[in-house]
Amino acid sequence: MMKKTFSVCLVIAACMLVLAGTAGVVKARILSPEESTLFLTNVIEKTTQDNFWGIWRVRNYTKNKDNFYEVAFLRDYGFGWKNMSDENRAVVSIQDYRFIFNLDKKTIAGVFPGFEIPFLPVLEDNLLLFSENYLLEYQDNQVFIVSRETGETVRSFTLDFRGALVGQVYYGSEGEARLEGRFVYRDYAPDYEQIAFFIDAMEKCKKELEDFPSNDSREEKILKPQSLPPGFQLARVFMVRGHEGDAIQSLYSDGVNYFSIFQSVYPNVSSTSRSNRTLLVRKDEDLSILVGERGGFMITVVGSLEPEEISEIFSSMNLEGGTW
Repeated sequence: MMKKTFSVCLVIAACMLVLAGTAGVVKARILSPEESTLFLTNVIEKTTQDNFWGIWRVRNYTKNKDNFYEVAFLRDYGFGWKNMSDENRAVVSIQDYRFIFNLDKKTIAGVFPGFEIPFLPVLEDNLLLFSENYLLEYQDNQVFIVSRETGETVRSFTLDFRGALVGQVYYGSEGEARLEGRFVYRDYAPDYEQIAFFIDAMEKCKKELEDFPSNDSREEKILKPQSLPPGFQLARVFMVRGHEGDAIQSLYSDGVNYFSIFQSVYPNVSSTSRSNRTLLVRKDEDLSILVGERGGFMITVVGSLEPEEISEIFSSMNLEGGTW
């Protein structure tokens, strides 16, 4: 009788240990598209509800290297950040554009459309496109972005106690973590001296936006690719400024990944044959770039795709898209 009682006690004790070990475990849950949209909207709101200054660490697992960035968010402007090893350059993201600002000369060194900000899981304008191509798997304070096409996790992000984004991990094609960004410090009441140079840069960049050519007031012929990777579609078209004059940038995305097509506004007058030719194709780390001529227009295709995909996109471009 004593042996039987002892055995029963062992079974009960074992069950209690198992229950104690699993009591704090939260099972992962796949969110519906509607839940994903509400969830991401809330993360964006929580992350941008207050001004802040902080330090963001980027760990490149491929190169086994860390970089640190000063980051500021100001509700009246947007995000600004700079590599702490580069004292002369900052990046300012306002509305749909990203500015490169020379802090030494206090001038804008470059401007181009921005599709993502590393301190947010996704931009609000991209939520619909995101939900069409990706799922969210939520567990505790960590969220995994899963491709509907492949079923693979392409990115994950972590939330703090406020529900604001505190870090993101980017994964390679084999599921390996290749890049991780994370706030190691965030101050919601920064001193003016900490953010003064960001304010100066943001004010100048915001003023520059007032003089930008309007995308709605121009009609230009654009070349559109007839062959696109699964899930990709035209997200936006911009008029951008460069050292060689205005250009048209068409931005294509699946909600997470993207590529851009830069096209000269007018065809090359010296190209009497309206030639179609590829001048350069190469891959630099995670970005592929192609430079060529299509119908006499100078074209640059750049994005996080393979060179073969970029080449196929370029070869399928024509003027069926008409004007914009």
